[in-house]
Amino acid sequence: MTIGPVQLLVVGFAGGEFKGEIKADRLLLLEKARVSGTLEARAMSVREGAQVNGAVNAGEPRRAAAAPGPQRAATGALAG
Repeated sequence: MTIGPVQLLVVGFAGGEFKGEIKADRLLLLEKARVSGTLEARAMSVREGAQVNGAVNAGEPRRAAAAPGPQRAATGALAG
């Protein structure tokens, strides 16, 4: 099962169990949450007692590294 993308997702109200992929802006796993799969969220909170098994990507998405600019030759002497 796949959920998302959603703004806020709370898992674990009544012993919630989930298997699959979750994409959310904010994710809260309560004490009774049992999650298996891939979790992706900008902000994630996991309460003590929750169980997570799988891949977790939390925080701001990684941006591609900027290509290095042209290198200039160093000139002059170092002061010593």
